[in-house]
Amino acid sequence: MDPLAIEDVANTDQRPKVDVYEGHPLIIVHMFDGKSVSSKEQFAIVFDKTHVVTFQERPGDCLEPVRKRLEAPTGRIRKRGAPYLVYAILDTILDAYFPLLETIGEELEDLEDRITFDPRPRDITELHAIKRQLLTVKRALWPSREMLSALTREELGLIPRDINQFLRDTYDHAVQLIDVT
Repeated sequence: MDPLAIEDVANTDQRPKVDVYEGHPLIIVHMFDGKSVSSKEQFAIVFDKTHVVTFQERPGDCLEPVRKRLEAPTGRIRKRGAPYLVYAILDTILDAYFPLLETIGEELEDLEDRITFDPRPRDITELHAIKRQLLTVKRALWPSREMLSALTREELGLIPRDINQFLRDTYDHAVQLIDVT
């Protein structure tokens, strides 16, 4: 693996992005467990036509649905090869943003109710904490959208055309998530 790619994987404060090293794309994305902004971690993927290697900071993640799909010996995820697996991983990571944003939205609604009926000084502190959570999610989403857009560009040839349609759907999910934040 290229030394610059190793550096990007090891340095866990990278922005979401895609770089190509010696024909092997490196994808960096930020992953949440779907429950808490504090679960944010860098997730890296290196792949080619037949192999996918992933790196994450710690155990525990949102990828159990992908693992279950991999257990099925005749499922689409096995038949379509490495680029499809990359798509499935990215799609699952982005899908975990939805319940996270729902949780933050519920916290905000609860705070609004409390402020309406019984405002207290600590509510301002909590409001700022929620705003910081949303900013953390936004900072992960915007560059993820750019990364997904780069992956789908056919002139780069990173993802086969038949899988590109699925990746464009994941790009649409990223746009939806940005609209929600």
